[in-house]
Amino acid sequence: MYSNNNTVLFLNRRTAEELPPIDHAAMISITDSSEDDANISEDWYRLYRFHFIDGAYNEDTLRFVGTNYKYIYSSYFDRELAFKLRNTIQQIISDGIQTIVIHCHAGRSRSAAVAKFIHDQHGYLPYNTPDILQAPPASRPKPDLDTLSGMNEMIYTLLNNPHHFDLVLQGIDSSAPPETSEPSLWRRLLAIVSR
Repeated sequence: MYSNNNTVLFLNRRTAEELPPIDHAAMISITDSSEDDANISEDWYRLYRFHFIDGAYNEDTLRFVGTNYKYIYSSYFDRELAFKLRNTIQQIISDGIQTIVIHCHAGRSRSAAVAKFIHDQHGYLPYNTPDILQAPPASRPKPDLDTLSGMNEMIYTLLNNPHHFDLVLQGIDSSAPPETSEPSLWRRLLAIVSR
C-alpha cells in the first residue's frame, strides 16, 4: 500500500464532467478547441483549460511536410504549449496541491501523457478512476502503470524536452524560400482544413 498523498487522476471527459470539485484540487481540462470546452464546474480550486488535438508528428513527418508544418500541425501539441503546461504544473506543485485531475476525450492518450509526466517528474501517483480518492492514502493500492501505456508519446516527449524538435524545425525554416506577403491558396486551404 502507498501512503503518498500526491495523486494524479487521468480521466475521460464524461467522468470529469460528472466529477464534483475536489477540495484543494486542480483540474486540467484538455479538449480539441475552445469551442469544445468541457462542462467542468468553475468551483474547482484551480481550473486550467488547454486546447490541442490528439495527434502526433515526428522528425520524418515534419521533414516531409516542410514549411507546411505550420498549417498542418497548427492544432497539435507543440513547444509553446509544452512550456505553458509545464509552467502550470509547476505552479500547481508550488501551491502544495496534492490532487491533480486531468481529462481528455477518452482519458487514455493526452491526459495519460500529462499524468505520466507528473508521475515521473514530481512523484504523484497516477490512477485512472476517481474512486481511488474514497480510500485513505495509506490504504490505496499500488498504481497500475500499465494504464499509462496508451499515452501520446509525442506529448510526453515534448513535456520532458520542449526543444525536442527545434533542430528539425530550424532546418526546415532555414531551407525554405522566402514567403510572399500573400499566402498561396494551398496554404490557406491547409490552414482551414487543419483547424
